[in-house]
Amino acid sequence: MDRLSTQFDMRFVFIILLVTVIISIFLSIFIITLIFLSKAISTPANLLVCNTCIATILHLIMSTISISCFYTEIALTDWWCRIIAYFYYTCLTMLSHSYAIQGMSRLLFIVFHTHRRLFNHKCHLIFILSHIIISFLITLPILLTHDIQFRPLHICLIPAVNILHVSYFFVTTYFTPFLIVIIIYGIIYHRVIQSSIAVRQSTHPSKRDLDLIRNILILLIIFLMAGVPSIIYIILSARNTKLSYAFYMFTIVATSIATLMEKVCLLFLNKEIWRELKKMSNKLHPAQAIMHHNTRSVLTTRLNNRSVSNIVEDQL
Repeated sequence: MDRLSTQFDMRFVFIILLVTVIISIFLSIFIITLIFLSKAISTPANLLVCNTCIATILHLIMSTISISCFYTEIALTDWWCRIIAYFYYTCLTMLSHSYAIQGMSRLLFIVFHTHRRLFNHKCHLIFILSHIIISFLITLPILLTHDIQFRPLHICLIPAVNILHVSYFFVTTYFTPFLIVIIIYGIIYHRVIQSSIAVRQSTHPSKRDLDLIRNILILLIIFLMAGVPSIIYIILSARNTKLSYAFYMFTIVATSIATLMEKVCLLFLNKEIWRELKKMSNKLHPAQAIMHHNTRSVLTTRLNNRSVSNIVEDQL
């Protein structure tokens, strides 16, 4: 009975992985295509968004390959197992650090907004190339050590018992970009709040400030969702706690679920992409666009009339 339950749990986790991978890859390709086809949103900042989408696709492909090897029970050599792990961790590092360079770009724009040369496509391509090279260098210890060996019914990843190696990748792949994101967006939020107070002469947060807080919190929550299950698994494994294979697989799937949530949020929270989606919707459904425009015009007229009548009443 326990064996059947374990097989059911593993199949259920694998189905969740496939669904999230397919949807995330589709959304990533859609976002990349939308940015490159629309000149209005083909900005250097959105070039970094495309970089994150490409890193997402590569990471999801490597996750699927790793878990497929687990389910098909393919016998691999230790060398091939290390190769799969190397590309898996490299793509994961590229994905996590891509959010950090997005934050760096935004911080540089706020601090050095008068230096336009720093915000062209060429400089952002240098950012992306540097981040890719660093990702490949960070994961080199996988190939230089023999910690990863092929084990039946296990994915080609760093075993939790190798505390030093696991801690290294936790710090470089997860904790460092997470800390960079917190620091950068904390600085951005502080500067935005200070400028808002200076302009409005009020300490109450504006809608833009609240939107910024919401976006930062959503990004941090997604980061936590991607990393916390793996941290829990590492801590419990280090204490020799017996864990189910379903939970072992869920630590891999958690990253895929987090990336799917990030792509959905990106469509709604990125104002430029959302504006292009509205334009596409208006072209596909022109009648609804006209009705929406007329409704907004009527509401605007009523609001203007009310404001005029209120002014007249105040004058009387």
